[in-house]
Amino acid sequence: PEYSSAIAQTDPNDDAFGELGTDQGWSHELTTVWTAKADYQSQIHPLHLMKFGAEFNYEEINSTEIQYPTAENRSMSQNPRGEYPGYGLYRWVLNNYTNRGDLYAQDNIEYQGMNIHLGLRYDYFYPGSQIFASDWIHQWELATGLSPQWPNHKIKGSSLLWYLMHGWFSPRLSLGYPITERLNFYFNYGHFYQIPTRDEYFRDPFTLQPNGWIGNPDLRPQKTITYEAGFDDQFLDDMAVSVRGFYKDDFDYSTLASAGSPGFPTQVYVNLDYASTRGVEVTLNKSLSSHLSGSLAYTFQVAKGRSASPYASVFQPQFQLPRETRLDQDQSHTFNIFVSYRVGPKDDYDLFGLFPLNNFGVSATWSFGS
Repeated sequence: PEYSSAIAQTDPNDDAFGELGTDQGWSHELTTVWTAKADYQSQIHPLHLMKFGAEFNYEEINSTEIQYPTAENRSMSQNPRGEYPGYGLYRWVLNNYTNRGDLYAQDNIEYQGMNIHLGLRYDYFYPGSQIFASDWIHQWELATGLSPQWPNHKIKGSSLLWYLMHGWFSPRLSLGYPITERLNFYFNYGHFYQIPTRDEYFRDPFTLQPNGWIGNPDLRPQKTITYEAGFDDQFLDDMAVSVRGFYKDDFDYSTLASAGSPGFPTQVYVNLDYASTRGVEVTLNKSLSSHLSGSLAYTFQVAKGRSASPYASVFQPQFQLPRETRLDQDQSHTFNIFVSYRVGPKDDYDLFGLFPLNNFGVSATWSFGS
């Protein structure tokens, strides 16, 4: 404000630099989470150790985000939403009361030296009653030009049926098989879910801007399926090698897609993006002996997907094509080397024959990534 009273940036001499104006923004956010959790385990059989658990989270999400808060907006004062009504050209308000939870059961089986872990998990997320309000649904339809799917189930938000229809099951399997005392084989498989950020669910449809971003309460969580197999071999008393291969699929990444009308385009979050990571890792470990310890690790991997950012389809329209490319985060080759030299408290060490030292160490780390 020392330079200009203008509420928007201006470029009077068209040199692509905003000489005048301010980039104003104000926000206030408060989220409170209440958590209840319980776990139970029992050795129901000499071969079976059962585990059960449940968790419940209740979230109170309140935030007000105002763009250009010093600008008066009298039309907003007639329908106040959030803090400081009557100010700001644009405002986004969240007043949501969501809850999420999970149930799980796991059986740890030990049979003839083999360790097997079998598990099943159930997760759910209830986005809160605000999205079932008629004015919220109506405004969302106007902003996106789409028909919302979440009210079409004709289920009240508080009914048990909603929770049963909006949950996700995750199987888990872990297998460990010791071939010898020093050689062990293992295999892991699992499904995992991650709930999108609340902004991607509830980004306010009441504030409309050309190409503005709008949340989608019908988003599915990101789903990850992982496979991993490998072995550990201690071939010397102080040397061991570990080799593992891994594969990971990520489905239902949220990304922005074009919506609205041709005269007033908007962007809405949808489940569209996909990514995968695969590779192999070899690690050589040396435990402390003769004052020396260290490790050498090499990883080769390939990370591919449709886009590296949920905003790529907005700023780079070519990413709207259903194709996979190498991601920005892709790093084919990774080396990590760690070496340590230690002298214990009871060891005397002559420094070039001058005087004894003990209880000291020196280490070095070297990393490389392509």
